[in-house]
Amino acid sequence: VPIVAPRTPADCFDAALDAARIALTYRTPVFLLSDGYLANGSEPWRVPDTGRLPDLRTQFAQ
Repeated sequence: VPIVAPRTPADCFDAALDAARIALTYRTPVFLLSDGYLANGSEPWRVPDTGRLPDLRTQFAQ
């Protein structure tokens, strides 16, 4: 089972996006680990432009 763990509070968004990409691409559960330090921490983070986010759609067999 893949495990994704963010390093900083600002890294949480990218880690969640990576976990979703892995889960959708390989059709497997993914553990996204966090802790109290990340949950209670804060730092400046720029909200990404939704148009620049990767496309997570997958192709299914017909």
